[in-house]
Amino acid sequence: NAVQATFAPLVFALNTLPGILVYAFLVTMLWSVGINGDNAMDAVVAPIFFQYLGANVEAMTHGQPLPYITANGFFSTFVNVGGTGATLGLALVLWNSKEPGFRKVSRLSLPTQIFQINEPIFFGIPIVLNPIFMIPYVLNALLLTTCTYMLMYWNVIQRPFVNVPWTTPPIIGNYLVTGGDWRAAVWGAASILIAMLIYYPFAKVAERQRLAAEVAGTAKE
Repeated sequence: NAVQATFAPLVFALNTLPGILVYAFLVTMLWSVGINGDNAMDAVVAPIFFQYLGANVEAMTHGQPLPYITANGFFSTFVNVGGTGATLGLALVLWNSKEPGFRKVSRLSLPTQIFQINEPIFFGIPIVLNPIFMIPYVLNALLLTTCTYMLMYWNVIQRPFVNVPWTTPPIIGNYLVTGGDWRAAVWGAASILIAMLIYYPFAKVAERQRLAAEVAGTAKE
């Protein structure tokens, strides 16, 4: 309740790019310090996102242009690729990591991330309170929010108007939430690649640090 009361005034104009970027930043920053950002902000934003979705459904029913970009499904489907912070990209990057712990966490977490549940990798790596991974974690959310918003603003991909469960796998969810727009599915696949590219250099830095620490620990023994 305290978190919601504190950040509610910062949630503004959620159908604008600046507004949704502030929301994305708050969600990922809260997660980065160990607070469930999605749940903390949900009481503030969920009614607004569902209101946008209802308006889009009404417009689609009457054959009119969809008025809202950030309707329910925009953030949960297009930004949270494999979970908040697009951590599916990190799991794929670490799949063959030289560091055994990273490799094991990646492979164990991948099945859950297919269904948008990323707590295993978030707390297993960890990302929380980890400066190396916090940066790409937030950056991914901001970049995917911006790119998706602009693609919908330019009508390259359809805006959300179908309510699908947040656990729907990436790419499939992109296709369904836009009513079967194949271009949205293609963008979903591209989003995974973008997330991997952003996580890659940070993952390699963390990997080198972990391996060096293990070597130093072995030498002391």
